[in-house]
Amino acid sequence: MSDIKTILDKGISKIFGDGGLSTSINIYSYTFDSGTYDDVTTKTLTGSNTISGLMFPIKGSQGSSEAMLLNEGKLLMNDSVLYTGSVNVSGNILIDIGSEIYSVIPDGIHSWGVNGSTVYNKFYIRVSNTGSLF
Repeated sequence: MSDIKTILDKGISKIFGDGGLSTSINIYSYTFDSGTYDDVTTKTLTGSNTISGLMFPIKGSQGSSEAMLLNEGKLLMNDSVLYTGSVNVSGNILIDIGSEIYSVIPDGIHSWGVNGSTVYNKFYIRVSNTGSLF
């Protein structure tokens, strides 16, 4: 069965490599200092992956899972969906695409795989308004 995963990995990599965009996924740990007037959030980079992926706007076609998430207020029409190959993700994630920084919407990571191994990921992302990373 591992041969099936290898074939799928190669196919997904080819699709994303041929038609995709190069993106950097950065994983941060957050600390909060509540002893100040304004709660200060400090981000520390704990991991990074550079991968290829395909990014699309949210469509919200009637009857789709995106339409349900839009109706529930979990997605906005200006959000996007990003498909990537297999990448190990956990924690607080920011995604750098061009000059924009995106955050992953809570519960917005869906993985599909074969025999317990991830083949590709789907991220629901939103332009982050967290300010500078410096």
